Amino acid sequence: VLSSVLNALVKTLETKAFSESDLSLCAPFLAFDPVMQFVVGVAVIPLTCKFLNVGCAELKSSIPLYHFLSVVSIASGAFVLGRAAKVGA
Repeated sequence: VLSSVLNALVKTLETKAFSESDLSLCAPFLAFDPVMQFVVGVAVIPLTCKFLNVGCAELKSSIPLYHFLSVVSIASGAFVLGRAAKVGA
C-alpha cells in the first residue's frame, strides 16, 4: 500500500514538473525512474526482508541480465542528455 501511495505521489510530481518546466529539462531527470526501481528491487527489498520479514517472496526470483543492461543504458543516456543540456546552454 505504501508503495502505491509513493508511486502516486511521484507521478503527480512528475506531471507537475512537466507542466512547469521545459520538457528537455525534465526528461533526463525522469529517465532515472527505471534506475530507482532497479535499486529498490536490489537494495531495499533484501533489507526489508532481513529486518521486517516483508517482501521475501520477491527475493526468490532472479533479475535477468537484459534488465540490468537496459537500466544501465537508460541511466547513461539520461546522464549524457543532462550533460549535453548543460554544455549547450
